[in-house]
Amino acid sequence: MGKYPVISIFLKSAKQMNVEEAYARLAVSVRLQGARVFYVVGKMTWIRYTLPWSYRMRKSAVYTVLPCRVMTMNYTERITEKLKELIDENGLDYLMDKPYEVYKELMGAEPEAAVTAGAILMLLASGVWDSARRIRDNGDLSKKIQKECCFNKRMSDQLTDIIQSLYSKGNKTEWRSKCNEGLTQFLGQDHVFEWEGFSVWDAGNCTVDCYYNAEIVLRPTESAARNKDLYKLLKKNPFMTRDAIYQFYEKGLKQYLDSEFEEYCTCDDYYQPVVEDYELEYDVSDWCEKNGFEVISCEGDGSDGGYDPKFTRRW
Repeated sequence: MGKYPVISIFLKSAKQMNVEEAYARLAVSVRLQGARVFYVVGKMTWIRYTLPWSYRMRKSAVYTVLPCRVMTMNYTERITEKLKELIDENGLDYLMDKPYEVYKELMGAEPEAAVTAGAILMLLASGVWDSARRIRDNGDLSKKIQKECCFNKRMSDQLTDIIQSLYSKGNKTEWRSKCNEGLTQFLGQDHVFEWEGFSVWDAGNCTVDCYYNAEIVLRPTESAARNKDLYKLLKKNPFMTRDAIYQFYEKGLKQYLDSEFEEYCTCDDYYQPVVEDYELEYDVSDWCEKNGFEVISCEGDGSDGGYDPKFTRRW
């Protein structure tokens, strides 16, 4: 069993405590010197700790300590869950497109599973993963992994379990249902955009800071879904969320208004711009026409900070 035995601790009040509270209460109650979390399952119902042999088992109202055998942790399920999270967030091709990023994510989530994470990195980087995920027979898949990557049967079987679980019928059905779901949600509602414009008019011997604050409510039309840049993003990641699409259009609108406001404030070197007269509605309407939106409301207010001389005369 090694230097330290493994014990299981069942928390009677686990439903009322989060992980940190449970650990803190146990640490205070039994004074676990140098103990570390060894295994966590579900909603913090069971915890595993390693303790020195000299520790005496005892009971209290807070916890119950029971002896048990040393058990091998099941990393396979948790690795599979992490890989699914990455696909859910970034699209089906993310694992093949960013193998090293996937490896770092796995190491961050499961540092004890370094060998398995390294094996997955090899599968992804070599291109074997892409063809392996299309094989449904476990035996054939395991043999292919052994042949292509020279892994032993034990590792090949473990990788087979991960791939088959990840690309299960249920997950594929879920992914199909999620395709372009974010786009549908985005197109089905109005969106509020807030913009803060800033520019500096420079007259040579002085400057004027120009400000504009606006709240804009827009309604997307079907043509908003045909934006070429958005189409590329959705093709790469059809699971793109409504919020991500909002951020895409928010960035485009702000960049456009920043450029137009800068031009308005700096177009004349001899006359100070009247910031209050900036034609916000005109520029917003122009952007909407190009990007497939309707203007619901557009309100803003401009101001300047007055003259700021670049130098002062010394008498």
